[in-house]
Amino acid sequence: MNDYGASEPVSAIVTLVEGMAITGQLHVSPGSPRHPGAETPLELLNRREPFFPLTQEDGRAIFIAKRQVAFVECRTPAEAGDPIRASAARQLPLEITLAGGRTLTGVAMSELPPGRSRPSDFLNADDSFFALQTQDDLLLINRAQVRVARSLR
Repeated sequence: MNDYGASEPVSAIVTLVEGMAITGQLHVSPGSPRHPGAETPLELLNRREPFFPLTQEDGRAIFIAKRQVAFVECRTPAEAGDPIRASAARQLPLEITLAGGRTLTGVAMSELPPGRSRPSDFLNADDSFFALQTQDDLLLINRAQVRVARSLR
């Protein structure tokens, strides 16, 4: 049993900057101040707190420093559930190379105003993490760990 009973678990794999991967469950709030429904894993990672809990198989939580996270892989694409937001967003196919040399490819959804919808505008946004949808998973990437980004369009 854990102390996150009021939260909704989301299966995830957290990859740290040195390459170590930790499997567990993130705990998102059942309500979001930004939209109807539960908080998304991306919103969780972009909160101000420097650490977030990840519950492991034994039910115990570990606390991970966000600065040490390269990316988080969510086993279910949690952000894909809002068709209205998805239809209003601009798709940005990107190839991201992380500081350790790993390359990730997918599509970012930009909800920036029309005059600020370039890939550079998206990459220079204020949030610490951004989402990249692959064919199978949702990757939440730490902007501080991005070495190079390339537009695939």
